[in-house]
Amino acid sequence: MPFIPSSLSALAASHAQSSTFGNRTQNRPTMLQGQQARMETFRKVKPICVALMGIASQPPTPHSQHAHFIDSLSSTLSSLPSTALDAAMINYILFPITNIMRQADPSSLPDNFLEAAFRLLAYTVRAWRDLDGGMDITAWEQLWRFSIAAVGPRIGASQVKDKGKGKGKEVGQEVQLQAVNLLAALLEPNASSSSRTHPNPAMLEQFATPKSPLLPTLFQTITFLLETAAPSPPYLQLQLSSLRLLRPLIKVYLARKHEVLAAVLPGCVSAMSKLVHAAGRSLKGEVAKEAAGVIEDVVVGTLSDSELREVGVIRPIVDDLSQLAEEWEKTVDPSPPNEPPPPSLAPSSTSTSTLANPFPPLTSSYLEFTSTQLLSAIPAILSLLSSHTSDLARHAAVSLAYSLADQCHESLPHLTPRALTALLLLSRDPFDPVQLEARQKFRQLLDKDDLVLGPTLLDILSNAINSVPRLVTSQQDPKVGDLAQLITAIAETTSEASRLAETSKRNAIADLLGPDGAIERWSWALLDCLEFGRLAGWTAAGNFAARTAQRGWEQRPLNGSAVPSLLEDGNSSLSPTDAHFPNLPLRYVESASTVRALGEMLFALGSAGGEPALHSVEYLVLFAKGNRRRQIAKAVSALWVAEKLLDGMATSQLEGVEGRVSKAVEKMAKDVSKIIVAIDDDDDDEEEEYTSYKEDSTSDALLPVERSKGLDTLTTLLDKKPLPNTFAAAETRRLHVQAQRSLLTALSLQTLALCSRVLSSSFRPLLLTSLYIILSHLASPLNIIQEYASIALAQVAYHSGYASTQNLVIDNVDYVINVVTQRLTHKRLSSTAPLVLIAMIRLVGEPIVPLVHDVVDEIFDALDDYHGYETLATSLLAVLVTLIEVMAAEVDADGPSAGRLKKLEEFRRVEKPPSPENDFELFFKWSDERDKRNKEVIEDILERAPQHAWGKGDSPKEEAEDEAEADPDVKMEDGDGETPATRSQQVAARILEKSIYFITHRSPFLRSKVLALISLAVPVLASGNRESDLLPLIHNAWGSILNRLDDPEPYVVTESAEVIASLCEHVGDFMSKRVLDHVWPRFKKLLEAQRLLDQRSALTRRSGGAGITMGTESSHTVSHRLHLAILKTAKFIVEEVPVSESVLWEIVLVFRPCLDKRTHEELQSSARELYLRSGKRDGDAVWLALNATLGRMEGDNGVWDWLTDERLDIGGNANIILAEV
Repeated sequence: MPFIPSSLSALAASHAQSSTFGNRTQNRPTMLQGQQARMETFRKVKPICVALMGIASQPPTPHSQHAHFIDSLSSTLSSLPSTALDAAMINYILFPITNIMRQADPSSLPDNFLEAAFRLLAYTVRAWRDLDGGMDITAWEQLWRFSIAAVGPRIGASQVKDKGKGKGKEVGQEVQLQAVNLLAALLEPNASSSSRTHPNPAMLEQFATPKSPLLPTLFQTITFLLETAAPSPPYLQLQLSSLRLLRPLIKVYLARKHEVLAAVLPGCVSAMSKLVHAAGRSLKGEVAKEAAGVIEDVVVGTLSDSELREVGVIRPIVDDLSQLAEEWEKTVDPSPPNEPPPPSLAPSSTSTSTLANPFPPLTSSYLEFTSTQLLSAIPAILSLLSSHTSDLARHAAVSLAYSLADQCHESLPHLTPRALTALLLLSRDPFDPVQLEARQKFRQLLDKDDLVLGPTLLDILSNAINSVPRLVTSQQDPKVGDLAQLITAIAETTSEASRLAETSKRNAIADLLGPDGAIERWSWALLDCLEFGRLAGWTAAGNFAARTAQRGWEQRPLNGSAVPSLLEDGNSSLSPTDAHFPNLPLRYVESASTVRALGEMLFALGSAGGEPALHSVEYLVLFAKGNRRRQIAKAVSALWVAEKLLDGMATSQLEGVEGRVSKAVEKMAKDVSKIIVAIDDDDDDEEEEYTSYKEDSTSDALLPVERSKGLDTLTTLLDKKPLPNTFAAAETRRLHVQAQRSLLTALSLQTLALCSRVLSSSFRPLLLTSLYIILSHLASPLNIIQEYASIALAQVAYHSGYASTQNLVIDNVDYVINVVTQRLTHKRLSSTAPLVLIAMIRLVGEPIVPLVHDVVDEIFDALDDYHGYETLATSLLAVLVTLIEVMAAEVDADGPSAGRLKKLEEFRRVEKPPSPENDFELFFKWSDERDKRNKEVIEDILERAPQHAWGKGDSPKEEAEDEAEADPDVKMEDGDGETPATRSQQVAARILEKSIYFITHRSPFLRSKVLALISLAVPVLASGNRESDLLPLIHNAWGSILNRLDDPEPYVVTESAEVIASLCEHVGDFMSKRVLDHVWPRFKKLLEAQRLLDQRSALTRRSGGAGITMGTESSHTVSHRLHLAILKTAKFIVEEVPVSESVLWEIVLVFRPCLDKRTHEELQSSARELYLRSGKRDGDAVWLALNATLGRMEGDNGVWDWLTDERLDIGGNANIILAEV
């Protein structure tokens, strides 16, 4: 049983005398101040020490005053300065406590006493260590033994059931914490910067041999700390204190004690492993850091290469042949041949006092066994710490992995790959400090001459790449992500070494991806696992070609957000390099982060592989081209892998010292572009060949043909496998092929954009064929393909040196038109060719119209040849409509010319309201002109009177002919005054002439679009006074246009009404009688029929309980557009057509619901304009109709009550109209 000796005070006193004698040379004022402080301290602690000494003979109990007095003493000392304590004062303070401890069993002391005593002893021990000369070794030893005796035997005592003595109760965690603090005060070494050494050499001598007396106490301390390192319940402060004390015990007290460390290592590693795995990801970062430090210290201190060489377990490093010969002799003949082996001890001669060394010898067999155990424990710890959420844990993992790889690479060779793997993964850590530290440590390992890591890294890379297919197909996303990060880290390290011109070291990645890497063998499994899934929003419903053709009619701006306006307004932030292509899903990978990690892995491999990796790029691209029918899924994966490799290679060279790509990479980019163009051309030519899959040869057999021996077994119908559903299987394969073709298209566009970035302005010659491919996919029915095409077009324009995509298209319009023309022939007919023209026209706008006029003839020829094919005819007509839209937009922007306004005024038939001032002015002007004309007639008669005999040359007819021959321009002026038609007007007339035949087409969609084309072409021709071209066509098609008002499809009826409204607006003189005779009666029926339809429509606005419809909520419905077209026609009738008052009265009454404030604002505005124009024509009728509807008629004796409608709320609009009328 350890005890506190009574000589402790004498030791302290002698120490005080020696220290006083050594300090006599100090300044006397300082000594006086110290004496005064000590005297003040003595006066304060004396009452407490006296009281504590008075009860020293009594054993401490949980309710005694011992703990109270000790706590008072601790609080008093904590308030005093550090200079107030010397050895004598410390002895005086510790004297009563040592008396109490000497009289009691340490294991029976109560917790409150132990806690207070440990706290006071920790404070005084630290103060004692700071004194000159440090702490006495005897007191240090006895206090250490007492602290362990007080808490050590109780560890695990909870399993001991000693009734009546209370020994089954374990000490509390607060007591354990104070005990650890006391042990830390006793054992923690001073900092290296301190002038005092602790522990001193005399203290360390207590552990010099395995039979040293303090070694068991040290082992008890380590055991105690390992137990408190995992407290239950968790106590963070106790846990951290225990772990922090363990490290100096191993590094300082057990330094170079190989056999002792060999005994300590298994327990420390096992305890730390349990601690880390028990808490898992919830382990505190500080605890993880200290636990990893304990493992690092004990493993490196025991099994480092230098330590094992010292004990002879590992052969030492030799520098010359003589040393090698000496080592060889020791290995071959370890002992002299004539010396007999030492005899073994007999069992009877052994005793407890003469036992052999209790610690295991550090031999090769121990190393082999321990390394096997560490191989199962440390990698799991590294893996958990590397993925920990705390950066402290990840920093600790970096330190542990580095130490294992640096100092134990020979002793623990199987742990070196695991340590390097952890370092590589941490070099990709998202937290920059961890990433930088890991990269720095790994770089230090590579720079060491005694470490040959090349073969190890090659094995890690090979195993990782071979494991990727298996883990991907088994859908283990976390492990796949880790492997991708590992391969990326190896590639980045290799790339960095290449940039530093370390050409002497072998580039494993270049060998893997180069001609000797056998990519033909190992790439098959990789491409199989990297199969892409279906795109988001992908659908195969309906006819793909039909859906593509309908895209040509959609009003979608192609220069929106998807295609940035490059360098617009000098804002370089709109660079298309900031726009990224959408991520494509992988079939076997669910996590988007894992997909990105795989892409970064391939990018890094390309960057590290350099130009030798071009072999893999070429092979994969050719593989994609050659297997796009038989193995289309693998072809898509191959193109993606090739694109990533080429991207990494080009980016590495662009960011290098030279800042440009090499000639080999440029040549490869050109070849890749040509191959992609060839793939797209073949897809258009051989669209149906993709569905030709081989069926199983046994699919049609009821029973397989086989040879069997033995007994014949009965085979029932239930035992037979059901026949496969061949139709469902074929349909599934077809959908799969279509989805993969969409993916192949998307990746082809992305690869073209990459090639343009690699080639820069050298990509321009390749636009001859590649630009058509990009434009053709802008009208794809799949939104993601459109997005890919838009981004690709923007990036190609940017990298090729164009200021905008519009400039790119205009500069290469001849090339595109040439390709379109070729694909409208019988040999290479393509349904997407017209859509390319549509994309160009919408993208560029009006400037491209003169450039595409020549292709209109080709479209007309194609219409003549393929008008029976609805899909192709739809696409061709869409091109014509798009051209007309651009022309009409230009006309609307310019407005009517002065000549056009003059001509419209001449055609005006309805007389203006009387204006006396204007009438008198016109009368006087007419009178003056009449007088002038009479005067000219008289002068003309006088001039024609014969002044001499009539001759042959004096006839008026001949004179007129001579004048005409002399001035031919006079004859032109006498004509109708029409100017020659422009090229746009000629094209518009031809488009209208070819299109009117489709008004009666069987497709209602085509009928509606042709009517829309006519309504757009009317202002183009009419604004140029080309009625001679327009009106004959309208006259011939008038019957068909009227018949469309009775069409069963409502949207066709609406388009027909809009055509009539457009004709009324621009050629009103031609339409006046037709509107009155043919249109208005039909319009009245249409309004009534539409009213009945609106009552059943869910989109209709209704008044509260009145049962009357108020138009529709949206302005894009058929009902809304039909009402607007009829209102527009009615305004023309009111303003331009001379009609009877009965027709005007019908118009005024019919459109009253449109004035209701609950209808759409656009309808209200158009109706107000109609009534204002009607007011100018017949204000009395408008006044009467509106007032009668509102019930404002007074004194009419109810004559107009039939016009009153209380369901209508037209008061606001009526007041506006009546105020203007």
